[in-house]
Amino acid sequence: MARVMVYAHGDLDGVASASVYLYLLRKSQEDSEVSVNFAEPSTLGKSLGSTLPSEISNGRIAIMDIGLNRRVKGEVLEILRRVAGKAKIEWFDHHVWGEEEISEIKGAGVELYLEKDTCGAGVVARHAFGGLSQDDGLWLLVNAVCSSDLWKWEEPMAPLYYRAFGKRESKMKREMLQLFSEGVIWSDRLTEAVEEYIDLELKGYDSGLRRSKVYRFGDLTASVLVKPEGPPNSSLLAHFLMSRLSTDITAVIKADGSISLRSRGYNVNPLARCLGGGGHPLASGALLKLPFYLKILRPLLPPVHRMLLERFAVSEMAKCLDKEASKAAVH
Repeated sequence: MARVMVYAHGDLDGVASASVYLYLLRKSQEDSEVSVNFAEPSTLGKSLGSTLPSEISNGRIAIMDIGLNRRVKGEVLEILRRVAGKAKIEWFDHHVWGEEEISEIKGAGVELYLEKDTCGAGVVARHAFGGLSQDDGLWLLVNAVCSSDLWKWEEPMAPLYYRAFGKRESKMKREMLQLFSEGVIWSDRLTEAVEEYIDLELKGYDSGLRRSKVYRFGDLTASVLVKPEGPPNSSLLAHFLMSRLSTDITAVIKADGSISLRSRGYNVNPLARCLGGGGHPLASGALLKLPFYLKILRPLLPPVHRMLLERFAVSEMAKCLDKEASKAAVH
């Protein structure tokens, strides 16, 4: 029995990507033992290193909806080169990659499927095991997830999936994975999750608006918020603040240092990459390397932690934006 190791981003698109992959794996009738691991771009190397079995001959490794983070690139490449030839390695993604990164990954023996006109689930649906048939009902899920992930919202089911996942994110990952991988696209449990989420979401918008601040970086204005736990999702909250406060970009920061960057027209991807992350021109993110004192203060003095975390994030953003301005001036 072949081992299949799946590594997917921990957001809705990542869950949908893994679900479509498992659905197609089952339809292919391959006799396999499957393990699904959720990871962030910044933790992919650690996830691979701690979960890959010592023996994976004739197996599969599938990475999806995860960009190649420059901080862990060397670690990831070393692991993949070590297992290349023993297992089939596939990588499905839709984020922004540099030509050097593409060349290095392909040189490590990886089959890379990189398409920026769709979401991660869309890339998997097109290419894994020959792809979904055009009349497969799972396309409704794929199209809705892509509609929310790419911030288009033209599919009626997109807001429902987005909120169902956002209400109980940690619990919903495995529940949705099980449901979707069996070809089921909705359930009563998801309806309950949406209803609960909306009640909390409205309160979260009001709180976020009161807590947010506006900063100016040269000609660029940014609304910045250290987000309390709970709804709404960082992306929804970011766009709400950007609209209400009329700023060019929004940065929503969580207590662990993860930062979501959203924009109306300014390309935030270089800023995210400078901060150690990546993504898309209008929607990117990163995990800030927090100083030790912030990690200590988080459980001891939450209000002081929030204040200092905001100052630190704004300072890091300013440094990166100054670098970008300097590069632009030289060119």
